[in-house]
Amino acid sequence: MIKHNISSILSISFGIVFLFYIYRLVEIDNFDSSKIFESTKYNLIFLGIFLYFFSHFFRALRLIIMSSNYSFSYRSLILEQFKANGFNLLLPFKLGESYRLFAFKKFFKSYTNSFALLLTERFFDFFTLIFLLCLGLYLSSDSIKIFEGLLLISLSIFLIFTLVFFIFKDALLILQRNLLVKKTSKLNLNLMKISNKLILSYDEMAMIAKNKILVISVMTLIIWSLEFSVFLIFYNFFNGNYNLLILLGACVALSSFFPNGPAGLGGVQLAFYLVGEISGSEDALIYSITYSIFIFGSGLLISCILFIIDGIKGLINFERF
Repeated sequence: MIKHNISSILSISFGIVFLFYIYRLVEIDNFDSSKIFESTKYNLIFLGIFLYFFSHFFRALRLIIMSSNYSFSYRSLILEQFKANGFNLLLPFKLGESYRLFAFKKFFKSYTNSFALLLTERFFDFFTLIFLLCLGLYLSSDSIKIFEGLLLISLSIFLIFTLVFFIFKDALLILQRNLLVKKTSKLNLNLMKISNKLILSYDEMAMIAKNKILVISVMTLIIWSLEFSVFLIFYNFFNGNYNLLILLGACVALSSFFPNGPAGLGGVQLAFYLVGEISGSEDALIYSITYSIFIFGSGLLISCILFIIDGIKGLINFERF
C-alpha cells in the first residue's frame, strides 16, 4: 500500500521534472525565443508533431509484433512508449532506455524478455540509421567531408556492437566455465545468475531477429521514414534539396547517442549547423531550436501529462481504498 503511494508520488514528480525542462526549452539562455514563434508556420509544425507521434505509435506496434504476445492492452503499451520516450529525450547516451526495462516488464513478463526486445530494436534502428546516413552521403557527394567524422564514428560503434552481438554468448559461457572451477562464493553465484539471464536475453534476441527479420526491417524503415518526414516542415531550410533531409535526420537521430541537454539540445544544433553549412542557410540555429522546442518538447509534454495523470489516479485510488 505504501509502495503504491510512493509510486504515484514518483510518477507526479517525473511529470513535474519534464514540465520544468519544457520551460527551460522555451527560456533558452542567450537566445531570443520570440524569433522562433514569429517565424513558425504552425500548420507545418502540427503536421510535424503528428508525424513524430505517429512514428512512436509504430514503435509500439513493432514491439507487439516482436514479442508475439497479444494478451496485454495495446493502448497501455502505446501510452508507456510515449512515457519512455520522455526519459530518452531527457537523458543523454540513451540512458532513458533503463526506464523501459522496468516499465515494459509488465507487458513482456520478465526483464529478460524486455531487455532482449530493447536490444533487438536498437540493433535494427542503428543499422537503418547507418544505411540512411550512407545513402544521404552518396546522394550528396559534395558533403562527404563534413560528415566524414560522424560516419566513421557511427560505423565504428555499429561494428563494435555487431562484434559484441556475435561473441557475447560465447564470452558468457567462458565466464561461467571459469566460475564453476572456482570456490563457491556469493559473488560467483550472483555472476552465474546474471550471466544466465543475459544468455536467455541473447537467445531470445537472436530468435526474434532470425524469425522476424523481414517484418522488423520493414517496420523500422517505416518508423524512420516518418521521423525523417518531420523535417519537411523546414522545406525552406533545405532549399528544395531533399537529399539533405536524409542527412539531417540521420545526424539528429545519431546525436542522441552522445551527451546532449534535454530534448537533444547540443547534438540537434550541431546537426542543423552542419547541414546549414551545406545548404548555405544562415538560420540553422533558429530551425534547430524550433525543432527541439516543438517536436522534442511535445514529446516531453505528452510524457509529463501521462505521468501526472497516472500519479493522480494512483493517489485517488489509494484514498478510496
